[in-house]
Amino acid sequence: KVPKPLGEVTNLKVLVRVYVFRLR
Repeated sequence: KVPKPLGEVTNLKVLVRVYVFRLR
C-alpha cells in the first residue's frame, strides 16, 4: 500500500459524509 495524503483525506471525507447521511 502506498501512503497517499490525498487518498486518505478523500476516504475520510467519504466516511464523514456517510456518517452524516446515516445520522440524518
